[in-house]
Amino acid sequence: RPKKLPTILKPAEIDGLLAAENNANYRLIYQLLYGSGLRVGEVVKIKVKDIDLEEGFVTIRQGKGKKDRVSLLSPKTAEGLRFLMDGKKLNHFVFISSHGGSLHPRSVQAQFTKTFKKSGIKKRV
Repeated sequence: RPKKLPTILKPAEIDGLLAAENNANYRLIYQLLYGSGLRVGEVVKIKVKDIDLEEGFVTIRQGKGKKDRVSLLSPKTAEGLRFLMDGKKLNHFVFISSHGGSLHPRSVQAQFTKTFKKSGIKKRV
């Protein structure tokens, strides 16, 4: 089966998407997805101990293929994470659900779909 390259959003489209999202946590998730190349399932499982703000990287534990890997953080994303992680213990999830556990990947996907429609971008991603 042939593999096709994914549809990539331009920086202006990403700016529009981020502007359309009212929730700061979801904006930060979108920044991680786009800027660090993380998968949705990886983002929701990030714990405070997995982020090194001083060096500017995030460790993804047991990602696709049950492999660990490291990805870079932009300074803007790192600053948002610093604010979000403030006061949390090392073993806590960075992005928590209303029930106190990790977010479910499907809830992030559903919110992204709403925000994407709201942004007015016409590409299929």
